[in-house]
Amino acid sequence: MTVAICSWAACATSHWLSTQPCLIDFTVIEIVLLWLVAWLVFRVTIHGSIPAFLLLLITGGLCFGGIGLLVAARAKTIETVSGLMNAVMLPMYLLSGVFFSADRFPSEIQPLIRALPLTGLIEGLRGVMNDGAGFEAIAIPCAVLSIWGIG
Repeated sequence: MTVAICSWAACATSHWLSTQPCLIDFTVIEIVLLWLVAWLVFRVTIHGSIPAFLLLLITGGLCFGGIGLLVAARAKTIETVSGLMNAVMLPMYLLSGVFFSADRFPSEIQPLIRALPLTGLIEGLRGVMNDGAGFEAIAIPCAVLSIWGIG
């Protein structure tokens, strides 16, 4: 009599759920390496809560991993995936405050900008890293990221 051993990832009913443990592993490795370089070369420090910082990073990684899988699942070719990812991410890059303040956009589109997952991630990380914020300041950014990640 043989017993089949089934890992959590293989037994998951959803492709999204089955890829998340691997995604989290790679995210943690990337964050540690990037943080090490930032600290050693540029002397970047976190002024706020380290657990809040890690929660934001994990929530953001899960959210954007889910968005990437959703976009990739709809495409038939690699070229289509590339185009769709650009169509999804480019507006976020331009509107969410990556390169310049999102507050400079007209007030009519501010609700749309605040609902973008990258806006929540950037505002949360800036709050924790620059302003010394803790868990109380990242509740809304984590909620936005969670809604995008689950939805």
